[in-house]
Amino acid sequence: EIATSGLTPIWRGTDYLAGIFDVHDTAEVITSDFTPVDNISHDEKLRLERLAVNIIFENQPEKIALWEEYENEMSPEGCLAKDIDKLEIVFEAEVIGAKHPHLKPQLEGFRENVRSMLKTDIGMQIFAYLENTADQGGTMSKYERIAKTARHFS
Repeated sequence: EIATSGLTPIWRGTDYLAGIFDVHDTAEVITSDFTPVDNISHDEKLRLERLAVNIIFENQPEKIALWEEYENEMSPEGCLAKDIDKLEIVFEAEVIGAKHPHLKPQLEGFRENVRSMLKTDIGMQIFAYLENTADQGGTMSKYERIAKTARHFS
């Protein structure tokens, strides 16, 4: 179950969720995936991503609506997609920490920041699972870790 405050829990399924991700990730092909080190305001990031979405999906208003649903967290799927996008930072931090152990203290700050931003029960459950099953030896790639996590929750 996806618990989000103020939303009616109408779950349309993983295919719908995948559609949200497709639109979100397609926009980032043009804008890139901005990070805090990019020193860009939230408003400017939003403006650039919206511009990219409107250019790419010019004659597909349903795709633009999916992006708005994601960006504005207008549905359970939109909220979960936002959480999963944030959780990708945790996967990245694990890989970087395994390759560069001296950076682990700084990477802990990323983890805690992600934890504080999660809004869905599933997002928090995935985060807890990642905490409890951390790949300390760094033997898994990010994609292997994502696949293992997905299998756990399927």
